[in-house]
Formats: sequence, structure tokens, C-alpha cells
Amino acid sequence: MLKNNVLVYPEASRAESASASTPSPHTLLRILRYIGLKGAGIALTVVIGLYLTILIANLGGYVDEMYKGVIFESLLNARHGGWLADETPEEQERIFYETLWQLEEARGLHQPFMLRSFRILQSSLLLDFGASRQEILQALPNTVALVGLTNLLVFLLSISLALVLSRSPGSLVDRLTAFLSPLTFAPAWVHALVIISILITLLLQPVISKYLILIMVTSIFLSVFFRGAYTWRSFFQNFRNEDYVELAKAKGLPKSRIDRHYVLRPLLPYVVTDFAILALSLWQEAIPLEVLLGWPGIGLLFIYSIQDLNTITPVGIVVIFAYMLAITLFLLDILYALLDPRVRVGGESKTLRLLADKPNLKGVKRLFSRKVEPAPLGIEPAAIQARPLKFPHPQPIGFLTGLGRGLRDSLLSLKSFLGELLRYPSGVFGLVGLLVLTAITGYTLAFVPMEKAIMYWRGQSENRYQNAWYRNPVNVPPAWVNWFRQDKLPPTLIFNTADEKFQKEVSVLSEEMTQVVVPFTFQYDYDGFPSQITLYFDVKYEKKIPLVMLTWLTPDRQEIELGSMSVRPHMNYYLSSDPKLSRKLGGQNPTVGLFSPLALKSGKEAAGQPQPWKGTYQLEVKTFLFEPGSSVDVEAIFYGQVHGLAGTDPSRRDPMLALLWGTTIALAFGLFGAVGTSLAAMTLAAVGVWYHGWVDSLIQRLTEINLVLPKLLIVILIYILYTKSIWVILAVLVVLNIFGSPLKSFRAVFMQVKESPYIESALCYGASSRRIIARYLAPRVLPVLVPQMVMLVPGYVFYEATLAFLSVRDPYLPTWGKLLYEALMSDALIKGYWHQFIVPIALLSLTGLVFSSLGYTLERMMNKAFTQA
Repeated sequence: MLKNNVLVYPEASRAESASASTPSPHTLLRILRYIGLKGAGIALTVVIGLYLTILIANLGGYVDEMYKGVIFESLLNARHGGWLADETPEEQERIFYETLWQLEEARGLHQPFMLRSFRILQSSLLLDFGASRQEILQALPNTVALVGLTNLLVFLLSISLALVLSRSPGSLVDRLTAFLSPLTFAPAWVHALVIISILITLLLQPVISKYLILIMVTSIFLSVFFRGAYTWRSFFQNFRNEDYVELAKAKGLPKSRIDRHYVLRPLLPYVVTDFAILALSLWQEAIPLEVLLGWPGIGLLFIYSIQDLNTITPVGIVVIFAYMLAITLFLLDILYALLDPRVRVGGESKTLRLLADKPNLKGVKRLFSRKVEPAPLGIEPAAIQARPLKFPHPQPIGFLTGLGRGLRDSLLSLKSFLGELLRYPSGVFGLVGLLVLTAITGYTLAFVPMEKAIMYWRGQSENRYQNAWYRNPVNVPPAWVNWFRQDKLPPTLIFNTADEKFQKEVSVLSEEMTQVVVPFTFQYDYDGFPSQITLYFDVKYEKKIPLVMLTWLTPDRQEIELGSMSVRPHMNYYLSSDPKLSRKLGGQNPTVGLFSPLALKSGKEAAGQPQPWKGTYQLEVKTFLFEPGSSVDVEAIFYGQVHGLAGTDPSRRDPMLALLWGTTIALAFGLFGAVGTSLAAMTLAAVGVWYHGWVDSLIQRLTEINLVLPKLLIVILIYILYTKSIWVILAVLVVLNIFGSPLKSFRAVFMQVKESPYIESALCYGASSRRIIARYLAPRVLPVLVPQMVMLVPGYVFYEATLAFLSVRDPYLPTWGKLLYEALMSDALIKGYWHQFIVPIALLSLTGLVFSSLGYTLERMMNKAFTQA
């Protein structure tokens, strides 16, 4: 029979299969050696990761110094409170410092921190956490039972749905899944926040505590399911284009069998890797959700221990998950060999044995050099020179150049790319949305300088006597809510005597007295009352204080004397809080009484719900000046119940400023994070898999150490000790995410791709390692890399919001995350100020929808180009 184009006798074939099924002593020795080295490497990884965690949790010894200060201050306060009052001064000093020494000794603060850190490491490795052990064991089942099992269920459901979607790309269900996938880029705590907001709006607040578990499960489901189904669908659809799948279809095999054996099975290493990393990182993902809802799990315990400067509990939590990580990583490579026979445990693969020399540092350097490797394997240089025909010398090609050419070949040109993109409705929406976000960013950078934005957001203005936002009402919804209401709420009305449209009537009463009358006439056609009425005076005089008289004229020409007062520089008159005026209006608040006909006519407190009297009103400001050169300007503000496009917050600030700069920061944060993480992770994974050996081991050990480290703890450390800059924190997150689950996932794919026949062919005709990585390995994952990179942008945008929710935020820059954090701190959700949540969450969701739509379209375009190629 024919086998690999070679005639093989059946007896020889049976003998070959029998020998292949029986492992040789050399194979067993190789596997045992690999298991020993792998176990030792992972154990060393866990030890290094845990020790770094101990250093981070103690802030490099800084927490010890803080404890010493706390102990000293508590003893000093006790001494001032009467402790040791019966003792002599000398005896007081002796007892005080003896007690101080004993308390410090009890905490081990007299030992050098480095020595004590190694003792903590030893205790941690033995799972000896003292009293913290019981707290961890009580909280761990709550997190694992709820978050872990929910993620497992969602993971299995998303895999099943993805297999169905990959059969019919572009179908209604496929489009619906792609449309809903932006929802999953919001973390679970954001979905929980939206659900709680809806329940509170519907006056169902008691339901929250009763169905807390259901809310958490629903939030986790929405944050994982559609994204997982969409991602797996891209992988499955990519593998459906393989020849062996087409052959299985031609044989008439059932669809279910094709899904299981020809689509899912080749991707099992990637599936297992992704699920393992997801399961190990779930406790960090659950922290914001548990903090928001007060769920007694690992996340809530972790945050409380950090706030209490308890270094043992965070280390104990990390130890437990580090052991789980070590076991998982140890089994992953063995599972790769069990799931894919082409992957060998502890030895070189068939493809790598074709390499002429072993990988070394020189080979890695050659990857980024411009030197072309020698002639193809198996062909002598003399034979090439003896040929009569001359072939052109191959041009050198760099890694980035090769990658760029691969993208260019897929997209052809910018014109054809845009033409293809605009064929899809999702591409049109994504492109238009991206242009709008870019235009907002350009407008913000051009017309809203960062210095002024920061100054205004902090309430500072050119007028040092007034807050920058004093003209805005407090906690009112956006003006567009009137589009959906029959009863129209009033906006803010502002009148100023310095405005030229209001004519001043100046009358000279005597040589020293001048009367200035300014009538503020306005039409009031709203169904609600003003929220406040305030008058701001700007007065100039030398000795004699001016006098101001205020008169109110109603639509039926009824006059009401509001009062008179002597005004001084920068004086404010809060008319709506004047008790005298309220009594004159029958006990009504002036904001109601001045616009209510019942109170105006009867002078008594009106029964029932008062209604505004629509018509023309006039506020007459009459000023008496008693010396030449004096002047009084009055600014009357009738604060409304709606304002602008985003409403206001408790500090009267218009969130539009934060939304404009938040868009700029979100795009920069998301694009830099997504592009940097994806490209770096893919490059490192490809280099590690191709050069294998110590190169791959080094990259994997760094990745595993990073997986042990708690990212949140590192970010908090940098935020507390070093910098509050959001850009430094972003750079740290990018580095931590490069050596994370994306690198592991790409490595799982590359380990299979390198065994493909076309890789062997490329090696045989002498292609360089640089060329193979750039032109054969990397393009194989581009149909998945590019869409995922685009769709990773909103993930980083929500990362900023999550960090702000956990109090890790830039103190100066206004961002979407900071808006959500401040709304939570002011209990806006409970008080019903829904706009303070809906507006930033809507922008976050819109950004996710824009980039996910682009990612969905790019994925379809690149799959089409890849299939044609």
C-alpha cells in the first residue's frame, strides 16, 4: 500500500504500528526526565511568585513601618487619656516603652524584614496562615461555588453555541450573537449595577437582597457568554476551512461527528488552556462584583485585608491559587500530547528535527537581523553554482516587514479594504462610530485643553469668588428627558444686569443718589417649578453701601415686594431659602409660591399639588447708589430641573467635560493596551514555540510567575507608593497582560501550526526562521488576532472603569470610570439619580459596540481572504 508516496508492505506496516504502540525505555526515560524538569521548574516558579507577592503585600517593608507608627500612636493616645496617670514620670516612660517593645515584638517587627519575609514564605508554602486560614477557608467555597460553577456552565454553553454558529456564518443567530457580544465586554459588576439600577427604578429594591444570587449569576452570564461564543465561533470557522474537514463533508459524515472529531478535537489544546487560565483567574475577576454586592467571598476578603493592612490574608489567597496554577500548568503540556498526537512530551517534534542546528541565543538574534540564511537543506552550494540558469537573489525581509506584507496581502489596499468593509452593515456602523469617537477626541484635544479641563473639573475658575459650576443646578437629569415627558421640566434661566440685552433705566434723584432699574422679563411655559433661586451681587463702592429692592410681577400684573437689602461685594442672596418670603407666600417655598397662583392670590398655604402658572413674569431689580462711581450688577439664576446633555452631579458639575475627556482617555487607554498586548503576546508565543528549548522555557516561566502574581495588588502598590498617573498604571497592565493568558493561548495554537506540512516544506526549501514566523506562523492566527485585538479595546476601557471603581484612579483627569465611582460614593443609585450611571455606562457600551462591530466585520473579511488564499 502507499504511505506518504512510498510503497509499504502490510507486514512492515503492522510491525511499525506495533513498535509505535509500545513505548521504548528511551521514551519512558525522556518522559520521566521531562516530568522532573517540568515539576522543578513549576515549583521554582511558585516559590518566586509567592515571594514577590509577599514583598508586594508588605510594600517592601513599608507596612511594618506603618504598624510601628500605629502602635506608638495608640499607646500615646492611651497615655494622654489617663493611662499610667498614677505612676511617676520616670515609671511612665519605662512602662510605656516596655509595652511598646512587647507589642512590636508580638508582631515580629524587630526582625529584619528580609529574614521575616523568608519565614512568611516557609509558612505560606506549608499553608500555615494562622487565624487568616479559617477566614480564607470560609470565603473560598462561596467564590468557587458561585463564580466558578457559573463560569464552567457558561463556558460549556458558549462552546456548544459556537459550534452551531460556525456551521452557518452570517446567519440570523450568528449576527445576533455578534450584536450582543459588546454586552460581554462589560465586566460582571457593571451588569450587576445596571440590573440593580433597573430594579430600583421600578421600585423593586426589596427584590435585590432576596435574589442576590440570581443577580450575580445573570451578571456573570452576560459578561462571559456571548463573548465566549463569538470567540470560539471564530476559531471553529477558521478550522472548518481545512482540507480534512472538507473531505469529511464529502464523505457524508454527520454534522455532529464533524463538529466533535474534525473541528473541536484539533482545538482541544486551546480550549483546555483557555478554560484552565479562566478558572484560575476567576477570583481576581470576581473582586469588583463581590465588593459591589457584598458577597462574602475571596474577592471581598481580599479587599478588606488590603484596607486593614493585613498582609497574611492576601498572601494566603495567592498561595492557594498558586498551588492550583502549578498543578494545572504541570498537566497542560501532558494534556497537549494526549489531545494531539503530533505534540511530543519532552522531545523535539518532527518539524523541529528538520532544523539544521539547535536553538541558541544567536538564532534568536538572527530573527531580527537582515541576514538571509544559507541555501536550502540538502542542496550543495556547488550544485547551485553549476546550474546554467541564474535565479534572483532573495531579498532580505524583516519580521515586522513580513507581518506588514501579510496584512497588506490580506487587505490588498486601503481603497479595496474600505469598499469591502462598507459592504457589511456592522462595518458601516463600526466605521461611523469610530469616526465619531475620533472626531470627539479631536475636538476635545483642539478646543478643551487638558489644563483647563482639570481646573474646571476641580471647580476652579478665573473668578476666585465663585465656583466654576455655580450656574448649574444640583443633581438634575439631562434636558433630553423632556422628549419623553408630557409635563416639561424647566431648564436653568440666567439673567444678568451686565447683559446688554437688558436695558437699564437710570434716574438721578439727587447729587449723591442715583436710581438704576433693570427689569428681567421672561416667558415661563414649563410644568415644573425651579429647583432654586439665587441672586449674585457684584458691588463697587467706596464708603456708602448701595441698597437693592426686588419686586416680582406675575402674569396677571400682581406685584409682590420680595424685600430690600444692603449689598456688599460678592454677596449672595438665596431667595428660595428666605424664611420671611416663605411666610409672605403662605408657607410655600419661594420656588413654588412665586409661580403658583393659589399661593399668590390667597396668601395661604395651598392644599393639594400646586401647579405652575404659565405666562410672562418679571423680576425688577431696583438699585439705589449713594455716591458717584458706585455700581451694582445682579445675576439672577432660576435653577431648573434639567440641564445639558448629561445632567449634573452633587457638585453642580456638568459631566459633559468628563465625557469628552473620558472619550479621549478611553480610546488611548484601549488602543494602546489592546495593540500592545496582542502583538507582543503573539510575537513572544511564536518565537518561543519556534525556537523551543530554553527560549520557550524562559517565556513560559515568566508567564507562570506573572500568573501567580495578583495584578490588582501590584496596581494598588504602584498607585499608593509611586504614582497616581493612569498612564503608568496602563503600562504596568500591558506588561502584566502580555505574560498572561493570551500568550498561553497563542502558544497552544502555534504548537499545532508548526506541525503542519507547509512548515516542513518551508524548512526544506531553506526559509529562514524569521520568514517562517512572519509569513507562515503569524498569518495563521491573523483571522483571530485582528478581530480579537479590535475587540480587546473595550476590555481595556472597562478595565479603567473597574480600577476607578476600586479607588485606583487618576486624581486629576476626569474619566468615565471616575464618574461611576463618584456616583456610587454619593449614593446616587439609591437616591434615584439614574443619569449619573446611565450616561457613562451608555458611552462605555457604545464604545464596546463600535469596536466589536468592527472586529466582527474584520473577522469575516479576513476569514474570506484566508480561505481564498
